[in-house]
Amino acid sequence: MKTAALRTLLLTYTSSDYNGFRPNPGAPYSFAWNSPPWATAADYAPLLRGRGAGPAPASSLETRKYRTLEEYSRATRQDQHSVLVDYDVFMNVPRLDAQDVATAALRAAGLTHCERRL
Repeated sequence: MKTAALRTLLLTYTSSDYNGFRPNPGAPYSFAWNSPPWATAADYAPLLRGRGAGPAPASSLETRKYRTLEEYSRATRQDQHSVLVDYDVFMNVPRLDAQDVATAALRAAGLTHCERRL
């Protein structure tokens, strides 16, 4: 299960599908897709940063934000078979606690991740 899904990709031809997402209630957006501009197939500039060979070229990554799964899927053509889920579809998966050091950073960023077991 992914909430406030934020995907950062260096390619525009990467795919994502058949996932379960739980939007965070009250968040200004719950889905984001970071990638090069649609007309750029790949941008590896972020991988070159900090390699000691001088400054890396500027990245052309764009962040696109969406309020709903439908809006995100329609705009990006990603996750077209993905679904919205909530904690009630899982067994023995506690809700994240902002006081839990292991999850506080994720929660502060509005992100959580949990895999669904079938």
